[in-house]
Amino acid sequence: MEVEGIDHIIICVHSVDHGREIFAQLGFEMTPDGNHLALKSKNSLAMLDGTYLEVTAPTAPEAFGLRLKTHLQAWGEGFFGLAMRHSDVDAFAQEPARDWVEAERAVETELLQGIAKFRLCWLPENTITGASCFLVQHLTPDMLWHPQLQRHPNQAHTIETLYLRSDAPFEAAAKLRRALKLPHASDSTVVMPRNCVSFLSSAEMAARWGDTATAAIDIISGAAPAMHALFGGRLIMNFKSAES
Repeated sequence: MEVEGIDHIIICVHSVDHGREIFAQLGFEMTPDGNHLALKSKNSLAMLDGTYLEVTAPTAPEAFGLRLKTHLQAWGEGFFGLAMRHSDVDAFAQEPARDWVEAERAVETELLQGIAKFRLCWLPENTITGASCFLVQHLTPDMLWHPQLQRHPNQAHTIETLYLRSDAPFEAAAKLRRALKLPHASDSTVVMPRNCVSFLSSAEMAARWGDTATAAIDIISGAAPAMHALFGGRLIMNFKSAES
């Protein structure tokens, strides 16, 4: 089975409260805080159709929290990493042999109560330069996706494309395809059943979104198209209509 596409995009911030406020101002209905005690991180989510945006911050300089803190020191707030959806992480990890882990988190909100369980498999370091990249398999998707959480004032529906700045877009796309065991292709866009990751040169990113943009996310929305530059213009939220 092939990777299905982008499961969620991770956006690293110093404070989840501040990050939630930023995304709420963009018209996202954010979830209550989630604490990953073992990972030493805290997050809030914007749930979409089969995907989501994760705003996350470290709670201690240990485990995953150390990755977050190191990234903040090196790159600042903004795009941190990418989780790709797969239906069988165990089988994917067997060839070549890779470690995968099963984890869980208690969910105690007004809408959802229970244990969210998932499997993770980290992809090789620098699969995407300057970012963390891993596979995720949700064992209890009903503990994340709830119809009420997917109703946003901005009418955001789903993630269409993630654009990333690269010094070598075609090579970057080829590296990601190899890591995900996807067929060879000769362009700089990694196409998957659900959505795409597209690598652009600095000149291409600047022409579309300005010199400081390092990542941009096309989000399909029922509202009027709009573009928002976050974190000094490094991360672009580009809302598109289904017809555009």
